[in-house]
Amino acid sequence: MSKHNYSAYSVQDFDNFDCLKISKWVYLALIFILRGYVVWLMSVTNMKDRVGIIQWIYPETSLFYLSLGSGALGIFIVLVLSLRRPNAKGWVKKSWRHGKGILTFALLFDLMICSVGFFYWHLLSLTWLITQTIIVGALIIMLNLSKKFTINIIEFPEPLPDPKKGDEITMNNEQAVQQDERLIILDTETTGINPREGHRIVEVGCVEMINRQLTGRSFHVYINPLFEMDQEVINIHGLTNEFLRDKPLFSQVADDFIEFIKGARLVIHNAKFDIGFMDNEFALLKRNIPNTRDMCTVIDTLHVSKDEFGSPKTLDYLARYYRVDKLVDRTYHGALIDAQLLAFVYVEMTRKQSVLNLSAGSESGDSNAIRRLPAQRTKLKVIQASADELIKHSERLAIVAEKGSEPIWPK
Repeated sequence: MSKHNYSAYSVQDFDNFDCLKISKWVYLALIFILRGYVVWLMSVTNMKDRVGIIQWIYPETSLFYLSLGSGALGIFIVLVLSLRRPNAKGWVKKSWRHGKGILTFALLFDLMICSVGFFYWHLLSLTWLITQTIIVGALIIMLNLSKKFTINIIEFPEPLPDPKKGDEITMNNEQAVQQDERLIILDTETTGINPREGHRIVEVGCVEMINRQLTGRSFHVYINPLFEMDQEVINIHGLTNEFLRDKPLFSQVADDFIEFIKGARLVIHNAKFDIGFMDNEFALLKRNIPNTRDMCTVIDTLHVSKDEFGSPKTLDYLARYYRVDKLVDRTYHGALIDAQLLAFVYVEMTRKQSVLNLSAGSESGDSNAIRRLPAQRTKLKVIQASADELIKHSERLAIVAEKGSEPIWPK
């Protein structure tokens, strides 16, 4: 995929506009910046000791009024967040893309007010200033380390294209697939994002497709990564350390896996991620196994979506666009589940290309020519209902009639 890696996220991480939910560090930073307004609201509800409430957070009330200035930037960010929609105004999108800078400036501005209060007006103790500095520094560091927030501010939510307008994804010549070609729709689950950091595959899910039809053949296996995963990763795919402890090693399933995918064309969403992990596992076996792209050709649906929509789209986005998101239960981010969903997406994604391929392969060369069936063709077999089925059908119609409806089938 692109430099923005969505693979570690599940459907629960995205909001209704297909944008990553805001990082918790953003909310912590906003609470800190807006603490002056929060304290003010608290003081309003306590009329008996309004000053006491303010001094609980601000030892000097003068600082309270100064903090309202830095809090104004926080209110602006909250406004931008509330207006963050696919059809938002241009200034909203531009402001959000500079959200990290605005938050950082607001934090530094707040710290500057505290510093001025200490050095010039002697309104603060040194301990209080040091505490403020540590909090501001920690928030700024975490905002810049948060991958979710970094992706979020770059990938602004975009409106779904209108299917009624005939917007369909087509594939270029290199990506076009022959009708009888064997496709393997593939997905993996891993212990982390980077195999170079020692992360391993914990689940492989594949489904086979020929002539744009699922054959019913699949390859699915859970794998013991030989080390304990963090709870944050477990929350994504739902595979616990205890569950994987008695599962086979990759070396024990590698031959069957290679046999299943060898020579096929792989369809993967974010192929760079999955193939990177697969090649790493092959290399760790030290058996001179070729890289994935030497054994198979690859279609990356993430790149296809980028070509057609202008930016890479998540599997969830494409599933909603093609209205196949309800066909698979994705409570957890499982490999076989995602492979099945991607198969449905791929069929819809390439529907127009399939029509082009069929037309190009016609003997007459005229895509508009009427195709006539031979008169001596085999007649379709008509299966009549059995006596038992007719009785059950009559009983069902009687029940419908008893409930006050008049069945139309007997007419």
